[in-house]
Parts: sequence; C-alpha cells; structure tokens
Amino acid sequence: MLVLSGKVDEVLSVAEVEHMVQSDVRRMIDAERLRQQSLWGEQNHEPQFWIGILGEEYGEYCQAVNETVLSNATQPDKGGIDNMLKELSHIAAVAIGAMECLMRNREAGRNKQQQRRRDTAVGIDNKGDNMTKRQGDKRSLHLCIPELGIDQDVGFIYIAGIGWVADRNVKLGISYDILEKHGYVTGKTVPIGGETYTCRILRSTEWDDCMDYADSDDVWHWLNAYSWVCSPAYERASFSECILRGGYDARYRFSAPSSSRSTYNGFRPVLEVPGS
Repeated sequence: MLVLSGKVDEVLSVAEVEHMVQSDVRRMIDAERLRQQSLWGEQNHEPQFWIGILGEEYGEYCQAVNETVLSNATQPDKGGIDNMLKELSHIAAVAIGAMECLMRNREAGRNKQQQRRRDTAVGIDNKGDNMTKRQGDKRSLHLCIPELGIDQDVGFIYIAGIGWVADRNVKLGISYDILEKHGYVTGKTVPIGGETYTCRILRSTEWDDCMDYADSDDVWHWLNAYSWVCSPAYERASFSECILRGGYDARYRFSAPSSSRSTYNGFRPVLEVPGS
C-alpha cells in the first residue's frame, strides 16, 4: 500500500498508482499532440525531415537533464523534473506525428495502386484532353516556357492519378528557387497544342509512383540527372534544402540548397490533364 501526498486517508495500491501515472503520461502526450496540431496542422514531412525535428526535441530533453544533474549547470531554470517531463512529452508527440504521417502515406500509396489498376483496366477519358488515356501511354508535345528558356519537343508518359510526366529533365542547371518563383513548383497554367494544362514538378510520392510503373533509366532517363520534387513551405521553415530524386538510383533521394544550380539538377515537368 502507498500513501499519497502525506494524507493517510488517500491510501492506494501499487496498481492504482501505476494506473494514475500512466494516465497522466498519456494526458501530457495527448495535450502536446493537440498543441502541435493547432500550431502547424497536419504535417506530412519526408522521413529525413522527421529526423531533424525529433533530434531537436531530443536535444532539448538532454539539456533539461544536464541542467538538472550536473553540478556546473549554467541554466538551471531549464532543468528539473517538470522540464524533463515536458521535453519527453514533446518527443513522444512528435514521434506520434511521424507515425501518423507514415501511415497516411502508406494508405495513400495503397489507394493510388488500386486506382492505377482500375485505370489500366478500363482507361481514363478526361474532357478536354481529346483522347482515352491508359497507364504508360506515351506522346510528344511541344513545350514552350520562355521564362525558363524552354522551347522543345518533350516526350511524356501518362501515369494514372498524376497526369503526363516528362520522360526526362527538360532543363538542367536550374534552381528550386527559380521554379518556385515562376510558379512551377505547385503549378502554373500553360497552353499546349490548343489545350490548357497545369504544369508543375512531381511530388516525392509521385516520383515513387512513376518508378512503380517502370524504374528503368531507359524509360525515365534519371541516371546522372537529378529532378527537383515539391518541398512544401512547412518543410522548409526549418530546413533550407529541398528534395531531389534520381541521379544515382531510381529510388534515390537527397537534398540540396534551394538556390543550387548544379548542372545535374533539373526540371522534370508534369502536365495535369484538363478536367481531371
């Protein structure tokens, strides 16, 4: 039996105390998770960005421990049991956020695979595109984007759920910042062949969808040519680098400063189908 708070009339069993402690821990984590959601909403980061967020929270917990146990503490106000508990609740809440993100992406991937199978079986007919499209259909379009210095015929492959994806980079030595400045990260309207399309870069998950269709360099020409993919603003608030895919391997990903104009980094456009 245990006596709590020095009050002899509050005698609880070990099991009851353990239940209270676990309930308090869960309440702290739930409250912190709600606080994070109210501040930043749904967070859908790439796995490597979660490492940075978790690392930052872990570092703050380490500081709280050091300021508590070390004799030469310089900021004792950041130590103590309350601060250690607070920082641990931050770590746990961020870990839950990362798990939720992974699960959402996994479910979205399943849904896309199911949709691709349906589209491949029956074909897609979107108003305004003047043709029935099936997974893997190919076509050549003349792409003219004066502000990026692009004026050329480009081969595109239709990927269900995405649209027409360029089979290679159409511009090398271009930075993410330039693409974002001109609207080609999230999408800009462009006229092509008498139709109007939304032209943008791939999202990282869409890159994987393309590689699911075919991961050969003969199809996508990714070898030694990295393609910028969409890095949302909320991911860049704490990270100045943006994501590129390909280059070394079909599934390879890495990050580079958004201002990078390496001759290996390029613009691979996606044309969203009118009416889709």
